[in-house]
Amino acid sequence: MKFIIVTILLLVLIKCYSQTTTFNNIIFDTLPNLVLNIEVLDSGYALIGATAFTNFDRYVIIKFVDNNGIYKWKKLFGEVNIKYWGGTQNSFIKTYDNGYVLAGQKVNLQTGKNAVLLMKFNQYFDTVWTKTYLTDTLFVASYQCVQADDGGFALVGTIQKPPSSSLPKTLLIKIDSMGNMLWHKEFSYPTYQAFNITKSYDGGFVIGGMSTNDDWGLIKTDSLGNQKWIKTIGNPNWDDSRVMGLITTKDSCYIITGPYGINKINYENVYKSHIVKINNNGDIIWDKIYYETYFPNNHPIGDTIYSYFNSVIETDDGSLYATGVKQHNNTNVYSKLYKFNSSGDTIWSREFPLQAYFAYLETLKSTSDGGFILAGWGDTFYYSPTQQAWLVKTNCIGFDSQPLADYSFIVDSNNITLNNLSQKVDSCIWDFGDGSPLLYSHICDSVSHIYADTGSYSVSLIAYNGCTIADNDTITKQIIIGTSKIDDINFNNSELSIYPNPSSGQLTIKTTTEAIEAIEVFNCIGSKIDEIIVKAIYNSYIYNSKNLNGLYFIKVKTKVNVYTTKVIFQ
Repeated sequence: MKFIIVTILLLVLIKCYSQTTTFNNIIFDTLPNLVLNIEVLDSGYALIGATAFTNFDRYVIIKFVDNNGIYKWKKLFGEVNIKYWGGTQNSFIKTYDNGYVLAGQKVNLQTGKNAVLLMKFNQYFDTVWTKTYLTDTLFVASYQCVQADDGGFALVGTIQKPPSSSLPKTLLIKIDSMGNMLWHKEFSYPTYQAFNITKSYDGGFVIGGMSTNDDWGLIKTDSLGNQKWIKTIGNPNWDDSRVMGLITTKDSCYIITGPYGINKINYENVYKSHIVKINNNGDIIWDKIYYETYFPNNHPIGDTIYSYFNSVIETDDGSLYATGVKQHNNTNVYSKLYKFNSSGDTIWSREFPLQAYFAYLETLKSTSDGGFILAGWGDTFYYSPTQQAWLVKTNCIGFDSQPLADYSFIVDSNNITLNNLSQKVDSCIWDFGDGSPLLYSHICDSVSHIYADTGSYSVSLIAYNGCTIADNDTITKQIIIGTSKIDDINFNNSELSIYPNPSSGQLTIKTTTEAIEAIEVFNCIGSKIDEIIVKAIYNSYIYNSKNLNGLYFIKVKTKVNVYTTKVIFQ
């Protein structure tokens, strides 16, 4: 623990002066809402996902909330007896013309036919065109898309052709800017189901998904869909599920996130969180696996039954941020935000509370104030329908609310120990109220301070969460410091006994042999509050406290000595 003595000039180190907007909101709807995509707008946020009027149909839903997370409007897109699926997380992207496209699947419930779906929207989220592709197959769906250098789109998904015994294959489709299909390619190994695609700096694509041996499967293609290389990543002994997040980094490499299989308990796969960096040839640069500890009531009792990293982004400084989930045994599912350095080492993680059985933050984006917006859904406790959209806005270090300052303290003579109880803080400043320099604590741990004099001091704790001057909270408590430095008092009590201590009001004061001449009572700041002159005949005296409460000092004078002891009246 390191502390730095600072002055108020420390405040100039805080980056700006406006308070960061933060919130953790359920965006309630009378329809169930599964959110997989988020777009950041000047006036708020667009949440894109799926909803339904019945157990059979599905509609694409776009909701808009303002910058404070308050719901404003929604739009629905679909047809009766038709299922519109909007792909996986990050299947909705912004286009070069400031519009948007959504990749997914369209299923006709009457005929049973399904097709790849691509919807083009303008900047106001109205549809420009809706296209379907490959309708003559047993099963087909697209899950993500990217915009190619030529203005067209590359969609990735899964295709299964008749007969029904055939295995599914990875599907890559190239669409022009008007929605016309140019070509499609199928890959049977190593990835038979593809859920992720990212554009490479050489104009090609990297596809991520699930391999035939239950590892992560990766395929690199050129701009025409010709395969360049294939890779598998994972634990060869256990199921690793699939790639959950895949991005191209600023140094022309790739970050991949998802689960890492380590076991199977009661037929359930056990996963840990996995993040990997590979170069443009598919070679691993670094590979990190993280274990999450389960903390009920802040007491660690064991490892989680499963956890994994979900969506991932890279910021301008090369830092990486990922959403993730964890679960311990059959308890609720929790979502988190993680920060990594460019080597994949965790810098911090934040867990977000939600009153829900399952809470998934599926996607995230950085915001103009240096913070992050995270979107997903929760299977909630108290709403009907239970499945509701979930939106979290954080500051630059991942907190979803302003800091809350609090502390407790213990006084021992002229020394005070201050225990920091603040929540959602990154740094703290202590003002001990005695004119001494301010104390800066980066980790907001407990501190100690020695006062030169007795007295009553206003002790303040200013808690920051690291982003702006305004992101702070202050608590001030009045603390009375009492020391052994009361004039002419020496603690030499071998000949003195006072009881009971603590006392409810009456004290018996007794010396071994010496007759008592006078008794003086001082409060904890050294002020005399009572004095009794006693005939020097007896070595004991019954003292009544006169409704005193707290810590006091009793000075007992005899003909030969002065004795002092501490007493608590209550």
